Amino acid sequence: MAEEFIRKDELANEITRPELLRNQPYYRQKGNRFTENMAGYAMLAKPGPPEAWMDTLPDVQRLDKAQLAMLIEEELIPREGGIQCLRALKEIEEDGEEGVKKARAEAGAGLYSGENLLIARLGEAVGGLVHLGRSSGDEVTGTLRMKIRSEILEVLEKAVDYRETLVKVAEQHIETPFPTYTGFQAAQITSLAHYLLDFIYKAGHACKKLRDDYKEVNRSPMGAAIGTGSDFPLNRERVAELLGFDGVITNTHEAISSEDKTFMIEVFGTLTLLVAPVEKLASWMFFFHSTEFGFVLAADRFCETSSIMPQKRNPFLMYNVASMVHAVYSAFFEDILEETALICWPRGATIKKAFVNAKDALECGRLNIGTMKINKKRILENLRFNWWCATDLAGALVREHSISWRTAFLIVAIICRKAEENEIPSSALNNQMIEDASMEHMGKKLSLSEASIKSVQDPMERIKARTLTGGPSPDNVRRMIREVKQGIEVDKDFIKTARQKLVDADMKLDKAVDGLLSQ
Repeated sequence: MAEEFIRKDELANEITRPELLRNQPYYRQKGNRFTENMAGYAMLAKPGPPEAWMDTLPDVQRLDKAQLAMLIEEELIPREGGIQCLRALKEIEEDGEEGVKKARAEAGAGLYSGENLLIARLGEAVGGLVHLGRSSGDEVTGTLRMKIRSEILEVLEKAVDYRETLVKVAEQHIETPFPTYTGFQAAQITSLAHYLLDFIYKAGHACKKLRDDYKEVNRSPMGAAIGTGSDFPLNRERVAELLGFDGVITNTHEAISSEDKTFMIEVFGTLTLLVAPVEKLASWMFFFHSTEFGFVLAADRFCETSSIMPQKRNPFLMYNVASMVHAVYSAFFEDILEETALICWPRGATIKKAFVNAKDALECGRLNIGTMKINKKRILENLRFNWWCATDLAGALVREHSISWRTAFLIVAIICRKAEENEIPSSALNNQMIEDASMEHMGKKLSLSEASIKSVQDPMERIKARTLTGGPSPDNVRRMIREVKQGIEVDKDFIKTARQKLVDADMKLDKAVDGLLSQ
């Protein structure tokens, strides 16, 4: 059926083909409210093309079963008719989720496939019972929330894998010096482990927000219908329980008016917080992978060469991350624009696209960092040349001569200027340079002990000296690694608990349905 919706030029006025009519909700057939069937082109909007709702059908199946079970339990529909509907839905589960998808796809109408299927098998008088007390409003939002909660857990799992890989690499490089850059200019020294911890913490922060988002998403709108609920005494809490929701959205109008607004914008915002640093890290590694630097080397399997330049080693994985992350951004923007339209169907298409790209970005980022080689020799060669030690040199002058920081800064600034003019590397620092610069700035010669100069030039000495809270000293880094590992375990426990609750809900739903069928 999906291929029928690719040929949009054929669909504009098509209202007769059986394969298209099958995708029309039963309630929309001609002869009632309208004198014509819905055109195929119009059905691209509601219920949408099959490729847009196919993966939602298992959740629609759960929703229909939970709705029927509640209606029977509350004696809101004839018991025998409700049981016939449940039995028909159970029959299509014999081949698992694929059987459910196949049967519902053949019935057509996506979100309304259950009613289409039940009416086709049992007639309108019985099959039509399933829709009592609900509407497109709560069905769309309910299934969308079910999909998003599952996606959040999958993204969390990918983020756990990403962080664990970065932690593993960090543990191997606690004492590997690594230069930092600001404005693409050499800045100060840190360790590679400390550098990676920055990105591990950022991912952990986003994961904490994803856990909060999950709690917001996992509230049931079912029973809210199209905003005012129903004058039938529906048991909204029972449906929520059978579907694995933590509770119901209290206000029935808020329950359906927020489907693409508050909770989706929150999730979108968190996804961008999660993937933005993934792109930044990949971009910096791309920078450090360049021929001029060569600090890192991407694994062969993630590289391409040129068809004309045999020396090329293009790290495709590093810059593919950017396109995935930007797809998340564009999906966010697209979703906001959709909400300015009067109505946009199918709901949730943009956020589903965002989840796919977020997961891919995390996986590519993980593989990139986890498989690349670190060229410590090239890093140390770079450090011997550039003036990463300038700040520490100024600090040594402050400590040994009790001058102000700004005075020390300006003396070292003169040293750096002259070193640049004469192409002198930082490894050539000596007291003559210090004396000349201090004499020029303050009319007084200052010098440092040879031990101080040697210490200033030693990357690991400077790293070990940064013992302040959060600094890159090895003890600090080991402490931070223990901390982020604890955060990862929190996320693992959350994923495990949330998934178990969904499994328990499925079991509870099956138990409720089987109990009714056995009676």
